Amino acid sequence: MKKKKSIIFPLVIFFTTIFSITFSDIKKSSASPSELIYKSEKSLKRFLSDQSYSRLHSLIKDAQAIIIFPNMLKGGFFLGIEGGDGVLIIKENQEWTSPLFFTMGSVSFGFQIGVTDAEVLLTIMTKRGLQTILDHRVKLGADVSVSAGPVGFGAEVATTIKLADIYSFSRGRGLYAGISVEGSYIHPNEDLNQQYYGKNIDVGEQSSYKKLLETGSDNFNKILGNR
Repeated sequence: MKKKKSIIFPLVIFFTTIFSITFSDIKKSSASPSELIYKSEKSLKRFLSDQSYSRLHSLIKDAQAIIIFPNMLKGGFFLGIEGGDGVLIIKENQEWTSPLFFTMGSVSFGFQIGVTDAEVLLTIMTKRGLQTILDHRVKLGADVSVSAGPVGFGAEVATTIKLADIYSFSRGRGLYAGISVEGSYIHPNEDLNQQYYGKNIDVGEQSSYKKLLETGSDNFNKILGNR
């Protein structure tokens, strides 16, 4: 009995420590709007320069919008928590607008111990998908369809499969495998939008902030070129 207790106690301490680190890391991942934009630009460049994501180029060319989450943290001790902030840019008249700020997160159950830090890029392919995300809090895979984007040399989206509202790409590192966005929730980050634009932004009412977005984002437009 004493032997069992001597084993259990260190395990409890270990897993409690892992769980605490997970929460603190996710909390620390928040950044100012300017920092988040800078990190998102760097993340986008990494995706576009990685030959494993060559199909991403044509998807972006056909996309209505993209969302970049430069630091999605996922950690768990049986209960998994995933979260991160990102920027959404909309394509209008072949130009990319100024960013809107969103948060994505999820909770999962099952055997999972460790922490993963990943960058995630979502290509929003349909007007329905974009409008749904702008209108309200969205659950990926339920309110809008989402599929993992094709990765690898010669990767293609099957033409026989109905086009998904959203394709997701992730580049991760950590103690356990990657990040799946299906089942995650996306919603506007009101605090970051207010900090950046100096006013409350109702993301669902595009007419109320459209003028703000028309200034565009020079850096994102330079990175994406004619896409």
